[in-house]
Amino acid sequence: MTEPASRLTPTEIEGFKRRLEAQRQDLLGQMAELRGNVKASGDDEETPDDGSLLEEREEALGQMTFTRQELERVDHALTRIADGTYGISEVSGAPIPRERLEALPSATTLLSEETSAKPR
Repeated sequence: MTEPASRLTPTEIEGFKRRLEAQRQDLLGQMAELRGNVKASGDDEETPDDGSLLEEREEALGQMTFTRQELERVDHALTRIADGTYGISEVSGAPIPRERLEALPSATTLLSEETSAKPR
């Protein structure tokens, strides 16, 4: 049977929560900036056939998708903190090592489970 908690202390969990909240704010700022870039590139009517303008817009949209996905992972981690499951693998129920959480605070699996947990 796995431990009911991730062996993280309340102080450690609070530290991860602060990091995740700061990361969330950064990501929201990035999203706002990217939205502004996409809107500005769509408003530019100087050269409607300009391929570089289209390329810039597509790149910004791709960055928005990546940033949105990262924001979802951060929000999920914050939800797990609130419900008491933070630091526990969603695959095996085993505690996620502190080192992994230090490197990736939004981690929901053990490193060895990562490839098997990605069939989405």
